[in-house]
Amino acid sequence: MGRMKKTPMLIISALLVLVLLSSGCMQADTGGSQNPPPSSIGGEKPTVEKSRELAENFVTSSSTYMFDGYGLSHNQTLVLDCNYCWKFVFRFSSRHTGYGDRTGMVLAEVITPHTAVVFVRGGVVETAALDEKWDMMSKKYLGNGGDGFCGISTNAQCDSDSGCTTGGCSGQVCQARGERITTTCEFRECYDETKYGFECRCIDGQCKWYG
Repeated sequence: MGRMKKTPMLIISALLVLVLLSSGCMQADTGGSQNPPPSSIGGEKPTVEKSRELAENFVTSSSTYMFDGYGLSHNQTLVLDCNYCWKFVFRFSSRHTGYGDRTGMVLAEVITPHTAVVFVRGGVVETAALDEKWDMMSKKYLGNGGDGFCGISTNAQCDSDSGCTTGGCSGQVCQARGERITTTCEFRECYDETKYGFECRCIDGQCKWYG
């Protein structure tokens, strides 16, 4: 009789062990399937449309555009060799020369075209440059202390190089002869056209710095 009582007890114990083991496996499988894939962690994936909108808002809220910019247009979208990376090119015009907030400065009233290039990675603006001269994020000239030529072109109409000349208080403006231009009177090393190999010339019917 003792052996008969022990046998059912052993069977019940074995069944309980099997049930516990199987339930543990099921919990492990269920828990693994609930983890989201890495690509979806942190919200929605950045899209080219949303990234372009972000870049456009960045340009329109920049100090140069807010001061006297108008007519912003999207010119080009470049797909880069990295995840969720795009470079957006925009164009707009300003009613005066110069960059940034120029409040209180004496400015030349010249319609000045600009090209803004904005690099967006993963839904964040990482770099933004205006005319390859102005850092739109730090609001400073590109390079160390303004390294690189930063003369201003009025793009006035011309027929030949003789129709263009330098102007401005520091000779930083390439303009048409007879064109009235008023600028601030501070000298910057980046105004030196000789050092950087630039000339004020008639290019495609417009007075521009050429180098």
